[in-house]
Amino acid sequence: QSQEQLEVRSIKDHQKELFVWLGFLDLNMAIILILMLIIGIINMGSALLVMILVRTNFIGVMKSIGANNWTIQKLFVVQGGRLILKGMIWGNLIGVGLSLLQIQFGILKLDPKVYYLTQVPIYLDPFKLIVLNGLTLVICVLALLIPSIVITRISPAKAIRFR
Repeated sequence: QSQEQLEVRSIKDHQKELFVWLGFLDLNMAIILILMLIIGIINMGSALLVMILVRTNFIGVMKSIGANNWTIQKLFVVQGGRLILKGMIWGNLIGVGLSLLQIQFGILKLDPKVYYLTQVPIYLDPFKLIVLNGLTLVICVLALLIPSIVITRISPAKAIRFR
């Protein structure tokens, strides 16, 4: 009887390039999420500045009747937070809805000769989705505190005359 020598190797050792490439996909996802967060912060900051500019007269009246800067800032940050939450709800409804359609019906097809798959695979992790949404909301609301500092520079007398 002849005994054959077998060599046992991990697939990660055998297909190193493939796993390096898959690692880059995770990096790309992180970069895209960070860019989306930055864009969201910039957009909400500019929206809050527009809301403050439009309501300068209101800010002047509130200051003249004794409201302090922090109270007025909280009003605008909460209003901005509501806008963020509304946008996140719509975004999640559309994104998760499209993902569920793909999972159920496989709308986006792939060439199995190239990708070894017949459709685009999607995995939804509810925990990650909730954590991502929660962190996004908290970071964006905290970022709204920076443009709300403009309120501290508004003089009540000038603001009431401003129309």
